[in-house]
Amino acid sequence: MEILRNELSDEIKKYREKLFEDKKLGNKILKKYSHLAEEAINENLKLLIQKEGPNNIYKNLLTKEFDPRILKIIKKVISENKEILKEFFNDYQSQKDNLEAFLRSKISFKEGALWVIDGYNQFDKSFKNFIRDSLELGLVDVYLKKNKSLTPRNITVSAFLPPFILLNFEGKFSNLAQIIHEFAHALHTKILKNYNSPLNAHQNAIIRETVALFFEYFILQNLEEKLNNKNQKELLKLYLQRTRFYYLFYNAALLFTEEEIYQIYKKRKRVTIKMINKIFKKNLKILLGEKMAQEISDYRWLLDVSKGMFWHLPYLISALIANIFLNEYRKNSQGFKKKFLKFLTVGASKSSEKIFKEMGYDIYHKNFWMKALKSIY
Repeated sequence: MEILRNELSDEIKKYREKLFEDKKLGNKILKKYSHLAEEAINENLKLLIQKEGPNNIYKNLLTKEFDPRILKIIKKVISENKEILKEFFNDYQSQKDNLEAFLRSKISFKEGALWVIDGYNQFDKSFKNFIRDSLELGLVDVYLKKNKSLTPRNITVSAFLPPFILLNFEGKFSNLAQIIHEFAHALHTKILKNYNSPLNAHQNAIIRETVALFFEYFILQNLEEKLNNKNQKELLKLYLQRTRFYYLFYNAALLFTEEEIYQIYKKRKRVTIKMINKIFKKNLKILLGEKMAQEISDYRWLLDVSKGMFWHLPYLISALIANIFLNEYRKNSQGFKKKFLKFLTVGASKSSEKIFKEMGYDIYHKNFWMKALKSIY
């Protein structure tokens, strides 16, 4: 996988988000390196089987956090409820061009930052100070520049230092979500350090992404409610809906694809790019429908798989739980805030399973995940 990352690096830095936005360009660039992807993926599958054994691919991924049967329940719920996309798709398709134009509309970083600050302030007044302090202390690298990574992220150099936030702000409304998401990670890190020893001031990917996705959903919804322009309100609502569906169903399509690839590799000791493309497109069509699947690059999975096999599993679980959080906030904002603020303080001494159990969630019951899925729409 390291070879693939290095070879793709120059092209990714050159074209950046255009690889995601322009299907033809993405296919052209990624297809060029597909032979490297094939070798990297086969090597990664070989290592997974050696490390985890042939019967339980999720041994190292889920055992410490959840019983693997959780994933079987989630897969069943998603597969049985894919029809939930139909109503959304009709709304989305009729407004698709308007939505894309809206997301390309220009905003300054100051304008976007003020919206984000207002959103965090809406949840808890102390949070806005953290955002302002991070900006004033120079802890945010805002704009695109040479040799900067494609992916926005947080960097924690030391357990004793504040997190540094990397953004790729291009002056578009679509950049707003990444600002919210990365500030959520940084804020969460700060709170963990305040309530835990420096060596225990972290959490696993499932908890981290649940926090970031919740704030992403919450602040975008908060902004939508405050916009005066009726058309903008409707488009932002549609964008939020699309974001929530894509986090869930796209990651599910990747997961189902990788599971099939794993089984094929066990039998044949080799998988090919052509084979993976076929399986990926099949799963996209099953989960997203023919037309929505057509919008995703044939080689889009390569960008995601290049990060490592099964890395997106926490996003799938987190996307569902973040929707439960948002639904609870709508019903009882003060009660949920109290529970959520405590949730933010829990360090790595507790597993995800124990944390969610203490919050009153029966994560081994199908109805919990069904409720999470249906709260999206």
